[in-house]
Amino acid sequence: KEYLERLDRNFNAVPLKDNYFMHYCLMGSYGLSVPPYLETKENLSLKENFSRLSMVVNDLTNYLRSMPNDSFSKFNLSDVFEPLSLAQNDTLWKEIVRTAKNGARVVYWNNLVHRTFSKELSASIKDEVRLAAQLHSTDRVFFYGNFHVNTILK
Repeated sequence: KEYLERLDRNFNAVPLKDNYFMHYCLMGSYGLSVPPYLETKENLSLKENFSRLSMVVNDLTNYLRSMPNDSFSKFNLSDVFEPLSLAQNDTLWKEIVRTAKNGARVVYWNNLVHRTFSKELSASIKDEVRLAAQLHSTDRVFFYGNFHVNTILK
């Protein structure tokens, strides 16, 4: 029922003509509208920098533990917090804050389980509620329940 409501809301909020994600879900290809990162100029940038990419096979908390302080300026996370216990969730957020540079952005989606950072970390994380709501209103993906944007403050 929840997913049907989200799908209905998405059909009414995001024009199908430009919804490359929905086209891919229904047709198995992007069709005429592609994600911005696959557009020619973005695709060239990916190709040019491909040799700089590395594959890491590890859970996120352990990977972050292996990284030095102030390593990252951006985090793009997709419902990584949901399967975690509250203690594991807090541990992951502490590692995100530790490895984030001042002003780093953390964006993430929740599916069915609402997770966020603990009050203990609230002085280090600014919750960008207005920006998250604005971006979520045009999100082409229908199945996520919440979208969050946070800025790390150090």
